[in-house]
Amino acid sequence: MPDIAAVLRDEIRRLARKEMKTATSFQTKQIKDLKNGIKALRTQLASLEKALTALRRAGTTVKGAEAVAENGRAVRVSPTSIRNHRKRLKLSQAQLGQLVGVSTTTVVFWESGRSAPRGSNRQALAEVRKMGKKDAEALLAAV
Repeated sequence: MPDIAAVLRDEIRRLARKEMKTATSFQTKQIKDLKNGIKALRTQLASLEKALTALRRAGTTVKGAEAVAENGRAVRVSPTSIRNHRKRLKLSQAQLGQLVGVSTTTVVFWESGRSAPRGSNRQALAEVRKMGKKDAEALLAAV
């Protein structure tokens, strides 16, 4: 005759495993889906990095790419830096626009952060940074 205690213990263990499996099946599925999502994102990131490297080697500019200063570093331009350099040179927004070759409204938008300078305008702002007050006045007189 089988041992009642052993049969009861085995049955309780079986039911407990069944309940735990039911309770954790949803989380297990979520974890599996998240792992697959991470794997897909890593693959996508690798392909994008590869494409960016190929574009850089080809010398192609990427939309939103930084203008490069003489020392090879990217020119960083923020609304605050534009305003500070303009005030340092004691220029109005219209005068800064004349130096860079854009309208006053564009300078206002740059300083408020509504838009950002791109391409040749970013490079022109980098040149304005290097100027002194006398250089800026002389350039404005020439324009």
